[in-house]
Amino acid sequence: MLTIEGIYDGQKIQPLKPIPFKTKRKIVITFLNEAAEGLEPDLAADAIKALRGCDKGSSLTKSLLESRREDVEFEEARWKK
Repeated sequence: MLTIEGIYDGQKIQPLKPIPFKTKRKIVITFLNEAAEGLEPDLAADAIKALRGCDKGSSLTKSLLESRREDVEFEEARWKK
């Protein structure tokens, strides 16, 4: 097993050392928890604003409202017994 460090720029992986193989190989890519230098997230960004609209097309709000309605109906039926 050989380990070669590299940088992922969001689209491709750039090895930091030459790869000593010329033939096709099966590989495992592991992303470390640490951020690469100069790629730290902007901590001043507004989290709510960044997430706004991310559920478009997923019907998340509709699903949550339906789930809540079912919860209320269940609780009401339980207390009527």
